[in-house]
Amino acid sequence: MPSPIVDTALRDLNNHGFAVLENMIPADRAAQFAEKIQAIPDPFEPTQGYFIVRELLNVDKDFADLVVQPELLEIVQHLIGGRNQSQQNAFAWPAEDRLRLAIVDGLVVSPGTEAGWWHVDPPMSQSVPEGSPLPDFPLVVNVFWILTPFRPETGATRLMPGSHRWRKMPPETCDDLDGQQYLTAPAGSVAIIPNTMWHAPGKNDSGQNRVALASVFTPWWIGQFSRAVRPIQQAMWDQLPTKAQALTKYQLHLSAE
Repeated sequence: MPSPIVDTALRDLNNHGFAVLENMIPADRAAQFAEKIQAIPDPFEPTQGYFIVRELLNVDKDFADLVVQPELLEIVQHLIGGRNQSQQNAFAWPAEDRLRLAIVDGLVVSPGTEAGWWHVDPPMSQSVPEGSPLPDFPLVVNVFWILTPFRPETGATRLMPGSHRWRKMPPETCDDLDGQQYLTAPAGSVAIIPNTMWHAPGKNDSGQNRVALASVFTPWWIGQFSRAVRPIQQAMWDQLPTKAQALTKYQLHLSAE
């Protein structure tokens, strides 16, 4: 039977399209992870003020402690892990290989960063011809660790509740939308955002960095869904917990290419 955390999250995901689990780790532990991310040199900056630290598992194996939390993996398994039993005449993919951990990136939004574009995460936005309806099930799930407080003034992510049922792309705008909601939560919380969900970065007026960790899960059949995927190096992979190794073993083939 699902735990109360899993049950509540699945209900919120069904009703609203996303779920927020508060205080999954202590605030001081979240602050330690935030400090580690901000101390990593030469992050990638895709837009002004918005920094990404690619593949944290290549930097410090302690980040794996976040991405293998049992309740979170159970939720992700429910969303994109496929059927528990296959048809008798169909090939059954091993249960332990049904999920892949594609990305473990650090996200830093610096003070003064403007609001970002509304979007759905890839590959949803690239996999459907223009004008066609989007799939009504997620292709990837973003498990978003909140390492510093998310509030409107810190640039908290904006969400559009119910958009997971609309099966269409959001408008091409950075402006606020009627009915939007801010993803607000204390440090140490987790947001689960499938890629059916409309969302957009908020404006950071706080004078402080907003720091998070994005762990992106895919089903086994997606493959390398984004150019943002950075393979884990063998030496670092060897140090990971067994569960994290199972979720990332396919990336060793990427690093060999």
